[in-house]
Amino acid sequence: MVKFHPILLLLGILDIVAGIIYILNLPLFPLYILILVKGIWGLTTGVQYKDLLSLVLSTIDAIFSLLAIFSIKIDFFALLMIIKGVISLV
Repeated sequence: MVKFHPILLLLGILDIVAGIIYILNLPLFPLYILILVKGIWGLTTGVQYKDLLSLVLSTIDAIFSLLAIFSIKIDFFALLMIIKGVISLV
């Protein structure tokens, strides 16, 4: 049986909430900055351990947060964030 970690639950909920807020076009910049930090942190640890999945997911985090911070509306990345969050919850 896989052991569940509560931080993964929080990160999944964060991704889902950020995706929904982005689709609703609400300017919650601290949330987007938090996701940018999460993406950069994931990129640095993914490179260290050569984990391709972590690199891809962290790149999605970084691109999504930069698009949100600069108010560039591409809903595809918001849907990716919601899907990524749901997968983290499962």
